[in-house]
Amino acid sequence: MTEFNQTEHHYQQRLRRSIKRAAIVFAVIALIATSGFIIVSSYQGERWHVRSEAARAADLISMRISRDPENWRHDVRWLDDTINSLHGPGEESWHEIVDSSGFLITRFGTAPGFFSVVGEAPIRADGGVVAIVRVGQFPHRAYEFTALGLALGIILAGCVIVVLWVLPMRALDTAFGRAESYRRALEVRVGELESTQEKLQQQGAELTRAAERLFEAREKEHKANVAKSEFLANMSHELRTPLNSIIGFTEIMQLGSFGPIANARYVEYLGHIHASGGLLLELINDMLDLAKVEAGKLELEEQAVDFGQLVRGCRNLLEQGIGSGGLEFEERIPERLPMLIADERKMRQILFNLLSNAIKYTPPGGRVSVEAWLDAPGRFNFSVTDTGAGMAPEDIPTALEPFGQVDNLMVTDREGTGLGLPLTKALVELHGGTITLASEPGKGTTVMVTMPVGRVLVQPETVANDCTG
Repeated sequence: MTEFNQTEHHYQQRLRRSIKRAAIVFAVIALIATSGFIIVSSYQGERWHVRSEAARAADLISMRISRDPENWRHDVRWLDDTINSLHGPGEESWHEIVDSSGFLITRFGTAPGFFSVVGEAPIRADGGVVAIVRVGQFPHRAYEFTALGLALGIILAGCVIVVLWVLPMRALDTAFGRAESYRRALEVRVGELESTQEKLQQQGAELTRAAERLFEAREKEHKANVAKSEFLANMSHELRTPLNSIIGFTEIMQLGSFGPIANARYVEYLGHIHASGGLLLELINDMLDLAKVEAGKLELEEQAVDFGQLVRGCRNLLEQGIGSGGLEFEERIPERLPMLIADERKMRQILFNLLSNAIKYTPPGGRVSVEAWLDAPGRFNFSVTDTGAGMAPEDIPTALEPFGQVDNLMVTDREGTGLGLPLTKALVELHGGTITLASEPGKGTTVMVTMPVGRVLVQPETVANDCTG
């Protein structure tokens, strides 16, 4: 900062000298202009006064000539008294009268010096100039006004010095003082910023290392997820074959294809084995599908899908649960609803999962409804609403996670694997759609699925007209 201080001091000195020079120049200009104006004005006033006296004297003498054209020039005493009577008291003056041929008629007083003021006027008679009167006097008032002009000029020059030198210097000292205090505060702030910069650099290095560790952890997590998905896919495939055999053999035994079973207790056990095998196979299928989605190996077999037919098919499969629970099932599907371009089996699985969840968690006497419509942009929407136990809004993300279970004191006799909603969400997103949940404890849940415009088979305008009609 030493070099900066030297530069700043040099700049201050230059600025002070410039202000001083400008103040002196303007003060001198004010002194000369003021005194000069007053001196010139007073001198011109003296000249005008002397000329006026000469003109009045010439007029008086012209009147005398008109009365006495022959003897006026011989009455010198009258001429001198007439001219002297025009002067003010105490004024020292000089005058002379010369005729038209240059002959001196009269002269009074001492001849004027270099600084005297002289005025002359023609004496006229009979339409011509017969003589010239000259009047002169020392300009006492001009000197008085000169002294006054100098005094005023000095006063004005002092004011200029105060305004352009003293006051700016004080303001400059104040400004430089503030600038110095600001500079010192800035030095302190710069030091703090440098310290903060060092800390930020250290934190940046730590964050870089943390990011590298996080990246490594994410890589390990990704590899673990891939390994998990592959393991689930392999294990699910390996478990399917024996489970299908167990279910098939229990069905054969229940049907009595090779003869009846004597003990009724065995028949009951076979029913339990068959039901448990079916649930286990459903769980394995869900796990396999979810693993395929996470691994990016699940593909769509797209075709035209009639959503109304899907609803009716799922209702037939769930009719027993609806009837045994005494539930009211409501469908609000437009008659001319457009068809979807989607994977029919996966769409059926989406709708079946949503409806089975709604039926499972709705108490007896409740209501389950499914609705479909096209929105203004032309997207295909459908929703499943129930009046069941519901859940808190903060529990919705948990319900959408694989194996996520939401604790609900209102439901104690419902079991689940926690794969239905996550698998449904994955299948919806596989179609390019979105799924949203709205729920409230004790009042039920609404799940809405939105499919993009590109999956609607017909133009939205036509469908809108059909739905409004």
